Amino acid sequence: MAVVTISTLTPKAEVLPRVCVKTGVPTGDVVRVRGRAAPDWAGATILFGLVAWLFVSSLSSRSYDLLVPFRAEAWRRHRTLRTASLATLWSGVVLAVVVGALGGNGGLMLLLTVLGLALLVVNDWRNSFGVRLGRDGGLELTRVHDEFAAAARRSAMRS
Repeated sequence: MAVVTISTLTPKAEVLPRVCVKTGVPTGDVVRVRGRAAPDWAGATILFGLVAWLFVSSLSSRSYDLLVPFRAEAWRRHRTLRTASLATLWSGVVLAVVVGALGGNGGLMLLLTVLGLALLVVNDWRNSFGVRLGRDGGLELTRVHDEFAAAARRSAMRS
């Protein structure tokens, strides 16, 4: 999977090529993605504890609001699998509490929670993309399709 650098601070949909970020197929569909991005090195501060990681991440991160070309059916697949993963995760928690309250072995039900968490991670890795801060302070899209990365490079050369 490729990485694409967006050097502008407020990227618009017109800056990105009209190629799906995950499938590499030309598309007119656009998805708005909002969040906060931190540099890679901020993740290493988790070794010093949760509070240190939260502090460093909040100071080094930057908000983003992107319009990213993403085929509607690919986005729907990602959202559907995410919903199913979260439902599996939370049903495991609820069943563990209920079974534990009834005197049974609630720990066995937590396997459902672990399964839901694993499905959530795999789905986000396979069907979505990441956003992080690059070394130059620009945003980088990670886990993108090679065709999207090539189209973004060609687009950057023309402008």
